[in-house]
Amino acid sequence: MERKENSDQSRKIGRQIAIVTGSAAGIGRASCLPFAKRGASVAAVDCDADGNAKPVEEIRCLGGIAEALTALYLVSGDASLVTGSAVQIDGGMSL
Repeated sequence: MERKENSDQSRKIGRQIAIVTGSAAGIGRASCLPFAKRGASVAAVDCDADGNAKPVEEIRCLGGIAEALTALYLVSGDASLVTGSAVQIDGGMSL
């Protein structure tokens, strides 16, 4: 029997922006590259600026669009900053 690809993983996202919190490590970091591979621009958000630079560099090396945003997303001022900055990446926030 032929195995079909998981449609969720193979579907292109295209010109949308994914805001990924906790992107310096763990699940957050692991989520960045799949979004980029499916065509999304990635706003990588973490309070660890050094760790957060790594997934952004990986995405850019593959030709993707990504920005590292240093913030603590639980702080309302930071959340507003992240949203405003994410919109600037590729024209609008979608995910």
